[in-house]
Amino acid sequence: MKPKIEEMITKMIYTKCGTPIAINYTRIEHGSRGDYMEFKPDHIIWKNLKKTIKKHYYFTEYRSQDKCNVMVYYQKRRVDYANYKIGMLYISPQDLTTKPDKINLMRFIKNIKIKIKGGDLKK
Repeated sequence: MKPKIEEMITKMIYTKCGTPIAINYTRIEHGSRGDYMEFKPDHIIWKNLKKTIKKHYYFTEYRSQDKCNVMVYYQKRRVDYANYKIGMLYISPQDLTTKPDKINLMRFIKNIKIKIKGGDLKK
């Protein structure tokens, strides 16, 4: 079942530049290198990310497509210093907010309305 628009907006997570980056999260992982929010792949708003060309052994690196350039880790392998799960995504909570800038929020809502008219989301 797809989330209602009202639920999506209240659980929306943004970069500090105001770009919507995720809908909800699963937990906060406290590792020796700091705290990270954990996301399922279907929580992520993929169109607002770009994959980097950097090669990493333990994760695939994505960045937000805004001036904040927030780093998003897609975990590929286990590590010793934290309980990161393979197939999950991680973002530092210091790079995120739940309060968007109004211009980007209005663009996002407009895109949702367009999708609803096309039948992609349920009211």
